[in-house]
Amino acid sequence: MGVRTLVVGLGLMALGMMLTVGCGPGGPAKEPMLLVKGKLTNAGKPLPDSPNFPGTKQGRPMVRFVREGGTGQAAGQASILATANTEADGSFEISVPKGKYRISLQQTYAPQASEDLLSKLDARSSPIFQEVTAEGQEIDVDLSKVDLSKIPGKQRERDRDR
Repeated sequence: MGVRTLVVGLGLMALGMMLTVGCGPGGPAKEPMLLVKGKLTNAGKPLPDSPNFPGTKQGRPMVRFVREGGTGQAAGQASILATANTEADGSFEISVPKGKYRISLQQTYAPQASEDLLSKLDARSSPIFQEVTAEGQEIDVDLSKVDLSKIPGKQRERDRDR
């Protein structure tokens, strides 16, 4: 290996950096992000932690904001822009640009009592919509006030074998 190999390697690395970073402000304009605060509850109480991770952020339910009609959104696919874990009291903070969002929920290793509820509130089927219009907007979601009757539930895998 000599100087020639070193020069070729450095040239390829520089080319790769130019393609990755770009050569100026010619890319798409970025929308300003707005900090939104909220609270996720069910009948006024926070959703339970996962039994696998009790008392940890990893075990808490996550709130997802899915932009309606977002750019680059293929037919039938959700465009998830932001995800935030809830705190122990159900509160959350999330940053998204202005727009209309479907709010969906997810929890890793959900407690059995909440699995059906969470499956009905995924990124494609959640009936919870909210428009984000301003910095500091508060969005509170009480799941006991959401009509889930018209959303078909997903059958849990463990129930299929019974």
